[in-house]
Amino acid sequence: MAINIKFTAQEIEVINSLKKQGEATAALVQKNIELAQSYSKADAEAKFWSRGLERQRKEMAVFKKDVSDVASTLIGMQSGALGGLGGAVGGLGGAAIGAGLDGLLAVGKEISSTTEKYNRLQMALDTATGSTIKGAEAFSFVTSLARQTGLRIDDLADSYKGFTAASRGTKLEGKETERIFTSIVKAGSAMMLSNEQVKGSLLAVSQMMSKGNVQAEELRGQLSERLPGAFNILAQEMGVTTAQLNDLLKAGAVLSEDALPKLANGLDKISKDQYAKNLETTTGAMNNLRNEVDLMLTSFGRESNINGFFASILNGAASVVRGGYLEKIADSILRISPVGI
Repeated sequence: MAINIKFTAQEIEVINSLKKQGEATAALVQKNIELAQSYSKADAEAKFWSRGLERQRKEMAVFKKDVSDVASTLIGMQSGALGGLGGAVGGLGGAAIGAGLDGLLAVGKEISSTTEKYNRLQMALDTATGSTIKGAEAFSFVTSLARQTGLRIDDLADSYKGFTAASRGTKLEGKETERIFTSIVKAGSAMMLSNEQVKGSLLAVSQMMSKGNVQAEELRGQLSERLPGAFNILAQEMGVTTAQLNDLLKAGAVLSEDALPKLANGLDKISKDQYAKNLETTTGAMNNLRNEVDLMLTSFGRESNINGFFASILNGAASVVRGGYLEKIADSILRISPVGI
């Protein structure tokens, strides 16, 4: 049986008011729940970030240690190498310091490479002449000749080692070799020939020496192409026509020990004192300057043991790589990444 309850208007108003209060209370409770959940999430995130930052601090400490290890190794390596330079580095003075590390290393590299080149040339001359004393005399000879003619010392020294080696054991060995070499160089300088043309001329003559006789291909082809008039000069000094010289060459009747001194005589008549004029040209003057700079750098390099300095640097760098320090730094960098990645 259904119960039919009737409320007065006042009672209905009270019921509705209570209903609204209940809904408001439920909404407030829900907001409090959401706020509590938000606080909880924020706390969890804060703890997450805190752990991440702590991990980064630890990784950074490892990275700094790795860098410190490498720095200590390099500093020790450079200190030992620089100590070997001693007073030589001090001689560079404030100018070198002002130039900065890059400038100093560039100068050092130039000194090292030049010293290495001239040391090799000196050793080659020692071998070609048969002793260090004769080798030193040979280098002094080509240096003096280069200064007179405005040609490069290193080119002449390189040619003279082959020239000397080719004449050993022949009648031309010794002073006659020097005379023939000098005649060709001075003639080339008087004709304003390039360093390469003079080197080519000397190579052709050294081949004639080593073979014992003069062949048409070497005289007409190799030598005359680089030293104009060489064929005619030799014919004139031998007292024959160019046609007769050509026949003698074909017959293999022109011996180097007879022909080359005569060629030198003819070249001397042409060059006379004209070779010195090459020093008045831009090329000759530049060669002369480069010669003196090379000699200065070589002298400094030998006194300061610059090659030993750079060898120490390079060997030290190899030790760093071999010790795995660079790999440690790379690993440390990779470990340091944004939190959460």
